[in-house]
Amino acid sequence: PVTAFPSVHVTEGEVVALLVAQRALEQYRGTPFEASLRSAFSKLTNALRDETVFTPGPGVSFRPQGVSTHDLGVFELLHAAVRQRPEVRFGYRKIKSAAAEVRRVRPHHLACVQGRWYLVAWDALRDAMRTFALTRISAPRLLERRFERVQGFDIGKYFGNSFGVFAGEGSIEVRIRFDAGAARLVAERSWHPTQDLRALPGGESELTLRLNDLREVAAWVLSWGEHAWVVSPPELVESVRNSHVAAARLYAKPDRRPRASTS
Repeated sequence: PVTAFPSVHVTEGEVVALLVAQRALEQYRGTPFEASLRSAFSKLTNALRDETVFTPGPGVSFRPQGVSTHDLGVFELLHAAVRQRPEVRFGYRKIKSAAAEVRRVRPHHLACVQGRWYLVAWDALRDAMRTFALTRISAPRLLERRFERVQGFDIGKYFGNSFGVFAGEGSIEVRIRFDAGAARLVAERSWHPTQDLRALPGGESELTLRLNDLREVAAWVLSWGEHAWVVSPPELVESVRNSHVAAARLYAKPDRRPRASTS
């Protein structure tokens, strides 16, 4: 029988990586994963007690923004459904709906995307796989009927050509140009597995993506303001143009402008 593992020798870089992992645990606070992850992290770090490689300062932090505030009870029930495969009934309020509608689903996967948790499930009403935000699920209930997972379902393929959580069919080539200032920022990050970033004269750049849904990339382009413009496809050009025009009209209304302070 083995009562303990021998002490582990690690490098300074590996200890820094452990510190980063510890800070990253914050995004799992309030989920069933929190206790297990903290326990695993504790076991890993306890193996280092026999040797001190170096003492780092508090130089690493995470600053999450717009973190989802889902109900822990909803998360736990859906997590159990993913593992045990009972069908689930719940109320779901779509983003533009005032009231919730009843949905009966077969949960396949829970995904954390950009700090928000989503359920990927086969929707009996739509007869297709759909994505549900946990924050908009209410009164979930496990049903007696059990299900078999869709054969060949792969979450990597499901989200493969999506820009976020909206997954569609087919493949659409998206081309977006950035001015010189924005081009430098775009080059500093990887935005999508299919991206191809091409430098243009004057410091500008053109980003090409292959996506299966345009809703989220439209919002992303709008977030760059006048520093980005869509080259193709035409439907995305029209969507972004209409949003800019609507925003300009909104700001042109006198009653929408901030009132001058009297202090």
